[in-house]
Amino acid sequence: MCPLYIPENDFGVGAQKLKFPTSVKFKMASKMAAQTTFAHALRIKSLSSTVSISDSIDVSLTTREAVGESWAPSQEDAFLHGPSERPLRPGSNFDEYENTTGDGIRSTLKTRVPSSAQYGRETDTHRNGSRPSGEKRTRQEGQVIDIAVTSSKEQVLVTVGSAVVLNVTSFGQNATEEMKSAGLYFVVLSQYDGRVLIKRRFDLYQYATGLSFPPLVTSIAKGRIMVFAVKTEASLNMPKVIRNILEDLGATFGQHLSFRRYWAWVVMAGGGQTLGEITTDEVGIANLFSSPISLFVEFSLERVHCYDTSDPREKLRSRFCRLYGGYGSLCDCEDPAPLVYEAQELENSAITEIPLGIVASKRPQALYRCLVTILSQRGGSVERTIVLIDGHNQEIMDLLDLLGIQYRINDMEGTVFPGLGARISEHYKFSLNAIFSTFQRAQKAIVLEEDVLAAPDFFSYFNQTAWLLDVDASIYCISAWNDLGALHIANHPSKLYRVETHAGYGWMLTRQFFQEVYPIWKSTKEEHDWDMWFRSTEIRAGRECVVPDVSRTFHYSSSGAHIQNILTQAHFAGHAVTSSPDIRLHNVDRMTQEKYEEDIYAVLEGEDVYYLNTTLHPCMQAFMPKNFTLGPVVIFMMMDNIGTFEGWKKLGSCLGAWQLDVRAHHRGLVRMNFYNTQLLIIGYPFSDYSYLKPSWVGVSSEIGNQESLLGRRTLLNRIRFPRPELEEFSPFLLKQLPTAAPAFADFFIPYLEPSEEKGKG
Repeated sequence: MCPLYIPENDFGVGAQKLKFPTSVKFKMASKMAAQTTFAHALRIKSLSSTVSISDSIDVSLTTREAVGESWAPSQEDAFLHGPSERPLRPGSNFDEYENTTGDGIRSTLKTRVPSSAQYGRETDTHRNGSRPSGEKRTRQEGQVIDIAVTSSKEQVLVTVGSAVVLNVTSFGQNATEEMKSAGLYFVVLSQYDGRVLIKRRFDLYQYATGLSFPPLVTSIAKGRIMVFAVKTEASLNMPKVIRNILEDLGATFGQHLSFRRYWAWVVMAGGGQTLGEITTDEVGIANLFSSPISLFVEFSLERVHCYDTSDPREKLRSRFCRLYGGYGSLCDCEDPAPLVYEAQELENSAITEIPLGIVASKRPQALYRCLVTILSQRGGSVERTIVLIDGHNQEIMDLLDLLGIQYRINDMEGTVFPGLGARISEHYKFSLNAIFSTFQRAQKAIVLEEDVLAAPDFFSYFNQTAWLLDVDASIYCISAWNDLGALHIANHPSKLYRVETHAGYGWMLTRQFFQEVYPIWKSTKEEHDWDMWFRSTEIRAGRECVVPDVSRTFHYSSSGAHIQNILTQAHFAGHAVTSSPDIRLHNVDRMTQEKYEEDIYAVLEGEDVYYLNTTLHPCMQAFMPKNFTLGPVVIFMMMDNIGTFEGWKKLGSCLGAWQLDVRAHHRGLVRMNFYNTQLLIIGYPFSDYSYLKPSWVGVSSEIGNQESLLGRRTLLNRIRFPRPELEEFSPFLLKQLPTAAPAFADFFIPYLEPSEEKGKG
């Protein structure tokens, strides 16, 4: 989706959610535009002049090759007893009848088919999904293919012709094991030959585990065949945002899916043309699962591609779009995204010889999103961009060849690592070396990851700050990311901080620093995280990074080495980013070590400083006002040394900030805003600024024995700390409480409480 521009003040802060475009219209929360048709991938469509805010939610696109939650079709081709066959009336839109299963449970089956030659109907589920009668048709262009779908408690089955493209079963498994394969399954087929382009499972039973549904489903190019089917359970924590998407896509039953009911739907993307839809309405006994359902439809394959294959680049596009899916308007016929991006130089650019390296693994759709945000803004250049790929991935290579972007492959096949972190570390080592080896004149480089999107002033930000690395040896990186950058915390796009940590997700380093760390790179014989090593005192050696108050990047993947859906919902989905390409940073020259200290002491020792002295628990609403503007508020928290963070874990949890460790602090001082209240949080007695504590001011204590679940509060940050003026432009932001399993189900399927993942990758 293109960023939406809305009027605000001199700058813009938003929940950055970039969604792939499609011609499907979605309801927007803004009264300014009830519906918005998404055009080119990330193409800016100005509604006003200054600020862009787009939907804040994970936007990773995971195919069958993606890292993260995965599954493989079962070899068991089991026979399911479905409802008796009853053909639908060819001219009707809906049909409804009762079905009685062998155990006497009565359920109502509802079906929907189009009033056309293409139709859907109920049928027995046969082995291999073969058509119960009539001639067999092959998957050839211009021919008709049969699509059969089964949705049930113990199996989800999708067949195309005689080929089984999805078969996941849980026969004989206990409830806990069965729930591991439960969810809403999504399959995308090519409209040209019926081949499978995408397969994905969305666990909608657990809270916040379907965050990747909106960007993936809405990134499917017009004309593709989308298949939806439920296995076991997929409604308990299906959020409103997903239900709304299903409704806007044209579903009749899916958005109303209830507990332990089944649903299957085959629909063409982009136009809402339903080929067939079926669901179970109700069952007689509430705590039992409804009976299996099956859907059978026919689809006429399209004969001709829409691209001008006389053009070599368009011929490559045609081939690429036949093989792969999930690229939005890159594969759109009516208004395709560009293949060529002309370089747009920054005014007074000082970074024309600084390359950008993108570290990639197995997420090609995510990489495409990242590339579009980079190449479509001033400062972006195909010639200065290089992608570093972990292993051979044909889809990524085909994508980069299509866009004309250079890449290097790190072939680690056969190498054994003690864990995923060690492999990632080795790939980063390879990537940094490849960047500086390829661009031998470059004295600096910018590093990005494939699942990170760049704000419109990404290069402008580095252009204004790069010189600090040349004049101040106490700075070892410039980062575009602020760990404390949540919507209700980050307010000042022009402001910078110095922090004693390496903040990734878009950062600049010097060749000199690379040459320093490369020979001593941590051994991959033991498991470790490269970014945690970069934050260690061994590497920092007293140095710091410069970070913005409002981030210039947005981390959108919900699955990675350390980040899963729960952590994404807690700390990344509602992260603020800048939205204007022309933001002038303030007081960049004051970021040098001596001047920065002068400014901090001037603030802390100023006459307008207020000290917070209260016995209220930090999580109480009255603990901290949102709009105290008379001066900065100083809080003292317990912090014995640089490695202790229990005091911050309590305070950060209550204020809705990253709290899994102490980040973004300078000599034990954390600077942030709580809405419009400026906070200066001093770690006592570790911080050099602890001497400022008056004797009558208390210290925020560590987490007590009764506060063990305090961290779970961060899961509800978007509910506890709303920013409606920003969130109204983020229709896919999850803003609802988790739903626990009904009491009657507890004895059968335990509700798995979400647990926070430690660390950040």
